[in-house]
Amino acid sequence: MLKKTNSTKKDNPLWFTGASGVSLDKTCKPPKLFGMSQIPIGKKEDFLEAFRTIACRNTAGTSMNDHSSRSHCFVFLNLYASSKDSGTIRTSRFQFVDLAGSERLNEAHGSAQSGDMRLWEGMATNFSLTMLSQCVRNLVSCSKSGRKTFSFRGYVGDLVPLLSESLVGSAMTLVVVCISSAVANAGQSVNALEFGEVFSKLTVHPRGVETEKVTTMKRNAEALRDSAEQALKDSNTTKYAVVRDAQIRQAQQVLDILNCLGHL
Repeated sequence: MLKKTNSTKKDNPLWFTGASGVSLDKTCKPPKLFGMSQIPIGKKEDFLEAFRTIACRNTAGTSMNDHSSRSHCFVFLNLYASSKDSGTIRTSRFQFVDLAGSERLNEAHGSAQSGDMRLWEGMATNFSLTMLSQCVRNLVSCSKSGRKTFSFRGYVGDLVPLLSESLVGSAMTLVVVCISSAVANAGQSVNALEFGEVFSKLTVHPRGVETEKVTTMKRNAEALRDSAEQALKDSNTTKYAVVRDAQIRQAQQVLDILNCLGHL
C-alpha cells in the first residue's frame, strides 16, 4: 500500500519524494514506483489488515470537510501466476486509486495565510487534477483525429504518469465519481460530474498480459540491486541515496516473491 502526496520535483525522470523513501522512475513503461512495501496476501485476515491501514488516511480537516486525507492514494494488488514447467510468471496488476477531491480554496480554507501548508496542499491537489483532466481531454482529441501516438511527458507531476496505463487502453478502467447532495455544493458537484464525463469519452482496448521468464526477472532484480548498491558506495553525496535505497528494497522484494513461489 502506498500513500503519496504531491510536491514539486526537479525535471528528472527519476526523482525521490523525500522522507517517504518512494521514487518514481518515468523512464519505465509503465512508470515504476520504487520503495513501496509489498505485503503478501495469503489469507482473509491479511486483506482485512490492509483495508484497515488504508482506512486510516485522515490527516486534517478543512472548512468543508471535518476529515480529509489531503492526498491521492494508490493501492496496487499484484497477482502472480507461476508455471514451474515453463519457468515463467504472469503478473496481473489491479490499481485502486482514491483521488483527493478538488476544492475551491476560498471555501475550503477561508482566510488561511500563504504559509499554511494545507493551503498549498489544496493548490497542489487542484493542479494535479487539472493536469489529469487536460491529459484525458487531449487523449480524446487525439483519438478523434486518428493520431496513434501520444506522449505523457508534457504533464507536470506524478499523477498522470501513474495513471497512464489506465488511460490508454491497456487495462479495463472504471471511474466512480462521488458528489455531495447538498444544494450549497451544487457548483462543485457539477464540476465533478463534468470531470467524470471527460473520462467516459475514453475508449479502452484491454490486452493480454505476457509471461516473463523467471531467469529474466531474477537477473534484472539482481542487476538493479547490485547497481544501486555500487552507486551508493561510489557516490560522494546523499542526493540520490533515497532512490538507491528504494531500488534495493524493490529488487529484494522481487527476489523474495520468486522464492515464495518456489523458483529460487
